[in-house]
Amino acid sequence: MVRARAAGAGAGAGAADVAGVADAAAAAGDAASSGAAGAPPPMRLLCSVRTPADRWFEAELTALAEESAGAVQVDWVFTREAPAGATRASGRLTRDELLDLVLPASEHPLVYVCGTNSFVETVAGWLVAAGHDPTRVRTERFGGV
Repeated sequence: MVRARAAGAGAGAGAADVAGVADAAAAAGDAASSGAAGAPPPMRLLCSVRTPADRWFEAELTALAEESAGAVQVDWVFTREAPAGATRASGRLTRDELLDLVLPASEHPLVYVCGTNSFVETVAGWLVAAGHDPTRVRTERFGGV
């Protein structure tokens, strides 16, 4: 989805803000308002991974964020080991951190949440409780049934 956005998909009329939350995988989406003057809309990508070595596509995501002039933001949360110099200690994502890192409910984003069953249930619940429209919180689970 980040690649499609960088290629210009979704730009212009009807485009929407993009927000995403992922557990060890990248996920993103679109929302109700468009970017300025046909520009691709803003996008937030939040990736929760165990260690710095688990940052899939880190170089590509960093480059795309830098090339976007601030329209794409990528945040990493480390659950077991944070990189040297990190401002946040390792540990699971909290509700307050999540709400600080995703587009607010007032912007009506379409949010994709991808991860393990328990992660998806927890994060989707936090988003809905914070005012996100449940029909705009899309989920993809992986792991056992």
